[in-house]
Order: sequence, then C-alpha cells, then structure tokens
Amino acid sequence: MEPTDEEMRRIQEQFAMLDLNGSGKIEREELQELLVFLGLDPRDGQLDTLWTVLDTDEDGLISFQEFLDFVFSTGDVSFFTPSELERVREYSQKRKASRAEQTPTPETSADNEEIARLQKRVEELEAEARKRDKVVVQLQTKLQAAREEQLMQKSRQNSKDTSAEREPAGPAPAASSDEIVRLKKQLHDKQYALQRLENQQEKIVEGYVGFLHSLMESSASEQLQNYCDLKTVEMLGRGAYGFVLTCLDKDHNQKVVVKLQSPRWAAVAAQEWSHGSKCAHDNIVAHLQVLLHYDGKSELERKLEKAFDDGIFTGKRPKILPDRYICMVLEYMDRGTAQHLSKEGLLDLEGLAAITRQISSALAFIHKSKQTHNDIKPENILLRKAAAGDHLVVKLADFGLAQWSVERQRDAELMAYSLWCLGLAEPFDHMPSKEERPAAAERFEGKALLKDSRQGLRSALGKVVRDLWAGCTEMAVVAASEDFCDMQLTIHHAKHAAVEAKARQEIPPRLERQAKLWKAVHMASIVRKWSHVDDSDDAH
Repeated sequence: MEPTDEEMRRIQEQFAMLDLNGSGKIEREELQELLVFLGLDPRDGQLDTLWTVLDTDEDGLISFQEFLDFVFSTGDVSFFTPSELERVREYSQKRKASRAEQTPTPETSADNEEIARLQKRVEELEAEARKRDKVVVQLQTKLQAAREEQLMQKSRQNSKDTSAEREPAGPAPAASSDEIVRLKKQLHDKQYALQRLENQQEKIVEGYVGFLHSLMESSASEQLQNYCDLKTVEMLGRGAYGFVLTCLDKDHNQKVVVKLQSPRWAAVAAQEWSHGSKCAHDNIVAHLQVLLHYDGKSELERKLEKAFDDGIFTGKRPKILPDRYICMVLEYMDRGTAQHLSKEGLLDLEGLAAITRQISSALAFIHKSKQTHNDIKPENILLRKAAAGDHLVVKLADFGLAQWSVERQRDAELMAYSLWCLGLAEPFDHMPSKEERPAAAERFEGKALLKDSRQGLRSALGKVVRDLWAGCTEMAVVAASEDFCDMQLTIHHAKHAAVEAKARQEIPPRLERQAKLWKAVHMASIVRKWSHVDDSDDAH
C-alpha cells in the first residue's frame, strides 16, 4: 500500500526537521538533541531503544526510507504529536540557521567480513565467555567465604572474656579485610573484562545481522511456495515479531507452522533459530526449515490484508507490509497446550507424570548442549496426538529467550512451578518465594489433582517439585525416574475433536501474550545494556 502525496509530504517535512544539519541522514546526536528539547532524558534508555528500531541497516545513520518504514509500521503518518510539531519545527529552523556552515558527516562504509571467519570468532568468544563466567563465580565464592570468616572471627572475639592478659585480635581480621579488598578488585576486573567480551561478541552478531539484511535485499526470492502449498494457508495470529500461519508442506502433505518475520527483527529470528534448530529431540518442537522469501507477487500481502479484514488479526494494521520475510517453518502441534488440558479438567496424575518425564528429558538434552530455555511454562508445553493410540506426545516450544549458559537453576525453578500450577490448576503468574516454597510443595503433595487417588504417584511428583526448587536434582535424574517410566498422557478418544478445536481458538491470544513478553524482554535488555555501559564508563 503506497502513501498518498499528502502523507509523503508530511513525512518528508518531519524527516527534514530531525535532519538538523541537512545532510540527508538523521544522526544520533541530532535525535538526542531533539529528545532533550522535548523534555526526555536520553540516558534512561529511550534514545537507545528508539535508535535500535529506526536504524534497521545499523549503519549508524537513519535514511529517509528507514524513517518512512518506521512511521508506516506504527499505523500513523506523524512521528510527532500535534503539540510537539510546531515546537520542533521552530527549533529545527533555528538550529539549521545556526549550523548552516557545518559540513555533513560522511557515511562510514560497511565492513563486509567473511562469514566463516565470523563464525569461528563467535565460537572462540563464546568459549572465552564461559571460562570467564566460571572465574567470576569462583571469585564470588571466595569473597563470600572471606566475609563469612571475618564475621566468625569478630563473633568469636566478642564472645571472649575481656581480660588484661588477652592479646588484642588485630592481625587476622586485618588480613581478612585485605583479602576481601583484593578479591573485590579481582571480581570487578573480571566482570569488566567479561562485559567487554560480551560487547565484542554483540558486535560480531551485529555483523551477521547486517550480512543477512544485505543477503535478503539482493538474493531473497519466491521460496515459500516451493516448500509449502500456499493455497492451504490459514492465518493463526500475530506473533512476537511478525505473523504466524499454518499450511501443508509439499513433501509430506503435513500441516506445518510458518512464522513470518520482517528483516527488522533478523536478530530475534536468528536467536530463536540458533537454539531451536540445534535441539533435535523427540520432546522438543522441531524447527524444520528457514527461508528468505520475496513476496514479489504480493500473495502473502493479500492474505495478510484479508486476515485483518476478517478480524483474525487484531490491533493496529500496518500501513505498509514488508515485501521480504524470514520464514521459519516449525512442527504443528495439534492438541494445544498443557495449560489448556489443566483448565478443562482433562489432566490426571499419570498425565502430569508423563509431562514431567518428557519435558525433563527435553531440558536434560538442552542442558547437555550448554543451553538454557528460560521460558518454561504450561503455555509453552505443547501437545500432539501420537501416531497410534489416544495418548499425546509432549514437547517443549518457544526458544526466543534461550541462552548459551550452564546456569540451570532458573530452568529448574520454572519447571517446578509449571508442575505445581498444572497439579493445582493455578495460574502461572507468581512463583512462590524461597521462604514460601516448602509450604507450597507440601500443599502440592496434599492436594494436587485430588480426583486421582494414587497418593504414591502424587508424593513422587511432589518430591520432584521440592527437589527442583531446592536445586538438589538434575533433569536427567527426573527423566530417568522409575516412578514415571511407563506413564502416558491420555485423553478419551471422544474428547480429541473438542480439544483440537479449542486448541485452535487459543492460538491467537497465546501469540499476543508471547509477543508482549518477548518485546518487553527485548527492550529491557537494550535499556539494561545502555545502563551497564554507563556504569562501566563511570568506573573506568
């Protein structure tokens, strides 16, 4: 959909207001200057967040095309509010008059590095980061031990009888204090070095994303119809960074899920694919294919527009839809989520035990690969009818928040809380604190799925919840438990049609909730990185 002449004129005028030096590009300093003029503090993350969204080709400048794409993606042709427009126009005119003689900054050329060398360097940096993580943990442990030793010495000294013969206790605490100072300095230096390493790694990842942008512009073609039958497309909803649909794949005539993501979110797509595609496991939703698709004949655009017209997609409609997409093809799970089964009262203790066994097996596989999932919850535990019988196969989904890490406690806590919510039919919204968890685990052992009389199985599940919260067991141990080895998640054959239909209805709201979460986490990470850089600069 092309902008009207009037809309184009308004956008060109607003772009010129932001381009204070008349170079034809908006520079970071110019945007910062106007944010300050409008009463916003660029140090609180607003500038960094806005710049990340605007500068799609990441060349350090905002072109008119990038500005145009952003304005139309918001569904509004005005970058400024009416109250801001006149103030900014007057300010821009004054600043341009005072900077008439200023020479525009030349564009820096993009550094086009070879992909093989970048890949090798990323792997080296990841290995170095893991080593530094271990050093930081060791230093923190030593620092804590030194503090505890100092407190114990002071406690022993205070408890002694103050007699004249007793020698003053000075050297040991002094030595302990010196050790704490030394360890603090080491810890600070290692943390700073680790932050610099992470920043360097992010720069290399940015190089990958820039390469992908260039590749899409030059080489994307009409690929999706070669893999999928577009005549069978059914729109599901708006995902975290694009649109989600189902269709039949041409090779096996099976229904698959396709995520359509614009090039703007290439880094997010790469994050999910890099983790999900490496986890080929029976209890992890399969990442089947990724394609660079050019919608040259506007076939996808027409289907997306119709989905908005029919009310399948809610929210503000973009004025301009992308003509290129990163298409991620995933396995279709036809029986919804564990959350839905719990809500409908179709879950018993054996079914919960089957979920425990299969998801812990998936997480054990992920952890063995030195990855963590970080988003385990009943909504992300998806179900599919087995090829034979009435039982369901359980699979873990959504790798958008996954990380390369050996810190597994967060996954263990989320797994325990998910089982607790499913067993007690509680919403997944507030995990009990460490102080509250013993009582919460006791409640689970006494009241989880009371319609099922198998108290021994209930106690075994309760022990898993308790141990995962306490951090005293591993996922591989849970997956191999003899208490759960023969358990299956089964629903009556007469219920399958209703479960499938209801699961289909729950996909759009689930995608919307996921979109809000992922975007919030993405923006929070940008703000946190901005703040951390400021702190590091102050410290050094």
